[in-house]
Order: sequence, then C-alpha cells, then structure tokens
Amino acid sequence: MNLLIIGFKENLEKIIEILNKQLYFFEREKIHIDKEIEKIGDINFVIYFIRDEKCVKYKNIKNIFNYYIAEAITDIVIDVYQEKIIDRLIYEKCYYLDSEDKKIIKSRVIDYLNRNEYVLQEGIMPQISKKAKILKTVMDFLEENDMLIIDGLISFRLKFFTELIEEALEKNIEDFFVEKEYREFIRVLQYFVELQESKVDLVNIIFKSDGTYQLFDKKMNLIDNDIFQELAEEISESEMNYDDLLISSLITIAPKKIIIHTEKSIQDREIIKVIKSVFQNKVSVCPGCRLCLKEKDNKIKIEKEK
Repeated sequence: MNLLIIGFKENLEKIIEILNKQLYFFEREKIHIDKEIEKIGDINFVIYFIRDEKCVKYKNIKNIFNYYIAEAITDIVIDVYQEKIIDRLIYEKCYYLDSEDKKIIKSRVIDYLNRNEYVLQEGIMPQISKKAKILKTVMDFLEENDMLIIDGLISFRLKFFTELIEEALEKNIEDFFVEKEYREFIRVLQYFVELQESKVDLVNIIFKSDGTYQLFDKKMNLIDNDIFQELAEEISESEMNYDDLLISSLITIAPKKIIIHTEKSIQDREIIKVIKSVFQNKVSVCPGCRLCLKEKDNKIKIEKEK
C-alpha cells in the first residue's frame, strides 16, 4: 500500500528526525511503516508505504497516517522553513546592513513570530493560530494527493505564512532603525552634557498630573524661569514642544544631580526615560517626599472639584 511521497530541499537529517518523532504512534501500535529515501537533483524524497497490509489492524490507516504526517509537516514548516524564509528575506531586503545588524533583526523577527501566534482570517473564527492554519492546509492537500513537495506547498498553498514573516520583518526593520536613531539622539545629548559646565548642584523636577513640570534647587526654591527665557521663546518659533524645552533646560544648566518627583503611574513617560538615559547615574527617582505628596494632594483636589 502506497501512503505518501514527501519531497523537500532543506536539512534532510532534521526533517527525518521530525517525521520519525510524529510517526512514533505506529511503532507503539506495532504497525510497520516502510520507508525509502531517494535524492533526485537537489530534492530529497521520502517514500512511505506498507509492504504487508495483512498486519494492519486499522481499516482507515491512510487517514490516520495523513493526520500524523500533517502534524510533522506543520512542525517542519515552522521549525525548519520559517528560519530559511527569514534568512532569504533578510538577504533580499537588508543587503545594506552588516552581519551583526542582520543577526539582531533575525533574532527579533523570530521572537516576534513566537509571541504572535495568531493570524487574522475571514469567516466564523476571526483569529486562528498559524500552526492550526498550516495543519488544516496540509490535511486538505493530503486528502487529494499522494505526493507533497514541501517547498511547493509553502510557495503556493501557504502564501499567508511567507506574508506573515515578511510583515514581521518589515515591522522589526522599522523598529530597529527607530531605536538606532533614538540611541544616536541620546549619544548626542550625552555629548552636550559632557561639554557643559554645571551651573547648579541639584535640580528637583516635579512632574505634574497635567503634563507640566517645575524645577527646584537643592533648597527647594523654585528655579527662576528667566534662566530659560530664550529657550522658551524658541517654542513659538520652532516645533520644539514642552518636553524638548525641559531637556534643553537641563542640558543648559547641566546639574550634578537630578531628583525626579512623580507618581508611579507616570514614571514610564518617555521624557523621564530620556532624562535617565542622558544623565544616567546623575538621576534618581524620589521614593516619596513632601513635594510628591503635595502634587498628589493637588491632583485629588482638582478631581474633587470636577
């Protein structure tokens, strides 16, 4: 009884290992599945058949075999071909990057695909795992065919899978360059800080719930806003926003130490991350003081008045 011929170009040893693992059911049931391996050109062929049909105790053995082999092919597509597709797309789309940057992007794409298991589709179920979608496609194919070339299956029946990888790559390339530009931006600001002579020993920054802030010196006196008058005037003449003004102000006075006073709920604001990155070990976050409590009380008062 002929069962199936599987053809593929990729890693023979790895693919045979995956196939054998999924077909363990037949060994356990003491059903002997015969196998032959041939190579024609650059394609490996694994031929499955049953020589002695009398020893088969299941009438629907072909359907059972197809199910387990479909599971194996699904694992092969994800565990073997996914990485090959990523490598090919990176080679095509990231030829201008050095090998280290390519490795970083590849690692991020793999991690992204592992974290985003589900894909969108039309019909009753708007979401389905990519593994389930691949498995169904393979099962449908095996119902009508006794030969399956995995490379062809991916090219013609699993186009969604390649498109999914391509989308993941494009997103991670974009994120990679955004982060690279951000790091360069931080390095430039750090350079300016190093050039500046410190004008004050300590600056306390109180971030208010409305997005504004106040700067105090080490004696908790409000720092004179006249110091930043020229910078403030630039806001109306350029695209500089309120956060840009704060960073420019801090670089101008180059404090030896910065203490940030804010609620825990907004400690992950982008401006706070930038300050920590630029001034590094000069920055600390206040665990709670009268300034923090005062701002918290003001927020509660405002909410009650509303």
